[in-house]
Amino acid sequence: MIIGGGSYYFWSKYNKEKAQVADLAKQIEALKKEAAEKSASESETKSATKSAGESCATFTDEERAAMADWRTYTNDTYHYSFKYPAEWTISADDPTLATAKGSDSGEEITFQSRVGRATEIGFAEYTLTFTRDFSINCESASEKTYDGEDNLTMMAYTFSKSENPYLLLFSYKDIGASYSGNIYDIDKMILKTFTFSS
Repeated sequence: MIIGGGSYYFWSKYNKEKAQVADLAKQIEALKKEAAEKSASESETKSATKSAGESCATFTDEERAAMADWRTYTNDTYHYSFKYPAEWTISADDPTLATAKGSDSGEEITFQSRVGRATEIGFAEYTLTFTRDFSINCESASEKTYDGEDNLTMMAYTFSKSENPYLLLFSYKDIGASYSGNIYDIDKMILKTFTFSS
């Protein structure tokens, strides 16, 4: 009788624990499904935002004020656009190459957007001084800084989109740390506005 009662107790405890484990497994599966759905939803939202031509970048109030009168270059062949200072000029006869030029303190500043074969240029005459991972409108990119003759500094950003290689080049003459800091800020604002429409 005592043995039978003990067996029933352990059998009952075993079944209760088995039911608890099964319940926990269901809860874990439900949480996994909810996390996967949330991730898919966020991915769709992000994709929809990018396909609508909106930038993933965030701008400070100071940056918005500085860019209030900037112009927009749109490339209908490769479906991208970027903003550049209103006083700059732009040359874009070839859809694989757009060059925006301006000046500051008498020194020329250049921003180039190169696509496809236009990205096939060398940097043999430059010295690589800095490299890091970067992001351009949520696209993983590489940033490399080169120094050339006569204090020329060139920043190169490379990434791929829709199987097309992109090279964004920003160049200027380094005439001092304060000046370079201002130019670097302009470069980063232009890059933040680089947006794909599809």
